[in-house]
Amino acid sequence: MYKHILIGSILTISVLLQLATSFLAAKMIRVTGRRISWGLIALSIFFMALRRGISLFHFLSGGTQSQPGLLFVSVGLITSSLMLAGVILIAPVFRSMAEEINRRKAAEEALLKSERKLRSITSNMGEGMYVLDEGGRLTFMNPAAERLLGWTIDELNEGGPHNLVHFRKTDGTPLPFAECQMHSVITTGITFRSNDEAFVRKDGTVFPISAVTSPIMENGKLAASVTVFQDITEQKLAEEEREHLIIQLRNSLAKVDLLKGLLPICASCKKIRDDKGYWNQMEVYIRDHSEAEFSHGICPECAEKALKELGGFSQTG
Repeated sequence: MYKHILIGSILTISVLLQLATSFLAAKMIRVTGRRISWGLIALSIFFMALRRGISLFHFLSGGTQSQPGLLFVSVGLITSSLMLAGVILIAPVFRSMAEEINRRKAAEEALLKSERKLRSITSNMGEGMYVLDEGGRLTFMNPAAERLLGWTIDELNEGGPHNLVHFRKTDGTPLPFAECQMHSVITTGITFRSNDEAFVRKDGTVFPISAVTSPIMENGKLAASVTVFQDITEQKLAEEEREHLIIQLRNSLAKVDLLKGLLPICASCKKIRDDKGYWNQMEVYIRDHSEAEFSHGICPECAEKALKELGGFSQTG
């Protein structure tokens, strides 16, 4: 009789343990989000509990005639206990994993929200703007940058932003990656400013830029860098035109200065003495010290005077 009660108790405990295990497995669906896998596990354990419940029913209704062996029910109890212990022990692991997944999802959603906000703010900027992470990959690029460069963010990440856009200097010589001061901001943390950089578009055209690259800090550590750049082609052309005009003006002023100052001139023949002491015809001196050229003629007064002199000479003769 004692053995009969013991076996019935073991079967009852086994059924309860399996039902509790099935219930915990079903709760793991909400924790992990794995609806199908944990649903199948919970369902299989429930059917095991149902089968053990049927055995208990037959045992209780059949008396000692259909009594299972003590060893058999003991093994079943141990199996049920191990199953429950396994689910209880693995639950915190999956719970922490789920929490980590939820944190990552929240961080990704916050990042996407931040990027959408940043894109909305920078979409109307005339300047290009992009963000590089610590690995040198683009994580953001505003529409102006895409328009100025002609590349998409995926294309630049595939080929490398430096290799496709910033691989040459303004004089056409190569710019090695190790010498790129714009990219070094991610390691030095020092803001870089320059009006003497060059970018290359997707179609191969080169254009001068002014750029400012600043570090982005997260929790006191360098996490990324942001670069704002502007196409200064028109500005450079204006500067070159201004320099050309200045040179022309300087040359003109230098030529004017050639005839500036006190000129020693003969009161009688009007010859001019140069700085070496030689007397030169006025037109020769002016020609040599300016861009003026002379063509000879005779004014009316001199012509009349010459005719009078010729007339007097004829009468005398």
